Amino acid sequence: MKRLLRETRPVGRSALKHGGTITLSNERGTTARLLLALFAVALLPANISQAQFASPTQQMRSRGAQQGAPSGRSAPQAPAPPKVLLPNDPAAPLAVVGEQPIFLGDILPRVDARISEVSKKTGQKVPDDQLQLVRTQVARGLLVQTIQNKQMRECFLLDQVGTQPADKRKEVQDQMESRARQLFFETQVPSLLEKHDALTLAELETKLTETGVTLQMQQRDFIDQMLASMWIRSVVDDNPKVTLAEAFQRYQQQVDEYYQPEKARWEQLTVLFKNHPSPEEAGKTLGLMGREAFFGGNLSAVAREKSEEAYAGDGGIHDWISKGSLASKPLDTAIFSLPLNQLSEFITDDEGMHIIRVLERTDSGYRSFAEVQEDIIDQIRKEKIQAAQKSVLKKMRHRVAVWTLFPDDVPESLPLLR
Repeated sequence: MKRLLRETRPVGRSALKHGGTITLSNERGTTARLLLALFAVALLPANISQAQFASPTQQMRSRGAQQGAPSGRSAPQAPAPPKVLLPNDPAAPLAVVGEQPIFLGDILPRVDARISEVSKKTGQKVPDDQLQLVRTQVARGLLVQTIQNKQMRECFLLDQVGTQPADKRKEVQDQMESRARQLFFETQVPSLLEKHDALTLAELETKLTETGVTLQMQQRDFIDQMLASMWIRSVVDDNPKVTLAEAFQRYQQQVDEYYQPEKARWEQLTVLFKNHPSPEEAGKTLGLMGREAFFGGNLSAVAREKSEEAYAGDGGIHDWISKGSLASKPLDTAIFSLPLNQLSEFITDDEGMHIIRVLERTDSGYRSFAEVQEDIIDQIRKEKIQAAQKSVLKKMRHRVAVWTLFPDDVPESLPLLR
């Protein structure tokens, strides 16, 4: 193991250009493609910058798939069987980030836990002869996330020590990890104790082990994520300035998005012909409801008790709809022509008879810049943050070398010797 790590130890980006590669195993085995597709989708890890982290090869494949898809049809494709399967030894390295190895044992418990979780939700058990393939697919997603966290962690430490000697780096790293461990026990352990219904750390460790993880694994992941988050916050402004001029220019560019048709909201009493022996009887029932609402002043109460339409339980209140969107043309016409806050005459359509009271109505037109400027500013701000993240991640990949068994998954990485 030590010899392997010495062989793959980073020696600077310039040296990487001359590094050798190996021919990876072509072991495939038969696979249930539909099952692999299910797990590939269900187990995709959440990642704040997964799109930026996609390799050029992956981006080209994605674009090609979108451009080549038949019009009007969506046919999900199962992922191809991986060229490289996971090793069997938990001590086998899957990647080296800077000088930090990532071993199979570091992520395998999470891999198996996710597979078990999805199997329970879907009721589908992975066949024994397909388990290694599914494990590989899931592990690749988790490995990408783990590599990115370690790259950001490494950048954070490099920013702290600069060009200082290795012993200074070790000192700073120990200090950072000590503080992160303290935060882990202060902020994470209490919630873990509650989640697993444990009273002591020993009891918590036992219950975590039953799920395939350990407290040490949880702590290590927390430290990596915390240092990665600290680095991102230190290099990306989470509140970039957006001027009113920028916002107004965007408003003009997408003004069509702010057009709104005429809208209205109203109260309604309804009798359905199917519930009465004749239209005359239906009309009598609606008349009684209308008089009760008029003299009692509470249409909503009458609607809850006696109305026969779907919104009766909500007091007959119908929220905002656009003109022309109702199936009942007589109702649509009345809603957008009657005076506000007055009970209507009977309105008859194919389903029944109705009394309405229009509560509010807005004219069609474009929302003003003043109405939408805060939304536009938020939109531009998010775009600036995403662009800044993309830029720093690109620099990060050149700054921290990566070797991995799956170089197609990680931009700027090299194959890891096996």
